[in-house]
Amino acid sequence: MKVLITGSSGFIGKRILDILKSDESIEIISTTRHKENIKEDIYYYDIYNCDFEIDLFDYFEKPDVILHCAWDNVKDVNQLSHINDQVFFHIKFLENLIKNGAKKVSILGTCFEYGKINGEISENALVNPITSYAIAKDFLRRYIELLNKDYDFIFQWIRIFYVYDKTGETGNNIVNYLRKAIDSNQTSFNMTDGKKELDFIEINELCDLIIKIISQDQVNGIINCCSGKPQSISNLVDKCLSEWGAKIFLNKGYYKAREFEPDYFYGNTKLLNKILAL
Repeated sequence: MKVLITGSSGFIGKRILDILKSDESIEIISTTRHKENIKEDIYYYDIYNCDFEIDLFDYFEKPDVILHCAWDNVKDVNQLSHINDQVFFHIKFLENLIKNGAKKVSILGTCFEYGKINGEISENALVNPITSYAIAKDFLRRYIELLNKDYDFIFQWIRIFYVYDKTGETGNNIVNYLRKAIDSNQTSFNMTDGKKELDFIEINELCDLIIKIISQDQVNGIINCCSGKPQSISNLVDKCLSEWGAKIFLNKGYYKAREFEPDYFYGNTKLLNKILAL
């Protein structure tokens, strides 16, 4: 199987790339727009400054699977450039690949598409994105679904929930910030009250699930990629500190909780379990 991985220098894309390199049955084609991350086996391709007139499917050696992990400024979910700029380049990039022969397209979505809904969320729930990032992602999904009516290809929309690295060494989230505070010998760590219960999943587990999803064709469409279990932010922080053997004063309530997030939120894993059973 030949897999094109876009965004291969990002938090998720880089980890998937590292995992797949150990599988001799998979030929990897990876790309990034960040020149500082270019290596011998990674293409440089900037979708914001490129020629969409060429056949990208041929350029990337006719991959069997396109795994689209690329997206910029994910941390700033309210940045308007997600909507008024970035999403259209992703559309043009993927549309080129599809129109020139791509037969399987797997794209990373986001649980933020669901909006501020509490409880267990299944893939058929009505989406109500309220951040620029989620609105842009939802628009991309809908556009590719329309293309799927005119072009014959397998489409998988992999909805990612709250990802963290248990070592704290990578990522741009509370676990990474906590690790930096510990490593810099800070005496306290400012955070929210930590009461929100969200669907956290460790990066290695997430990437293993993504690989299993793209390695099969029986379950397609929108797929929640998550743990299926709610966990409070406080519990996650305590667990990381325990695993690291570290101590720090947690200054809870210093920050307000993010208003665009639900208070209690986790993904239904029925479709994911069906894939794992294969």
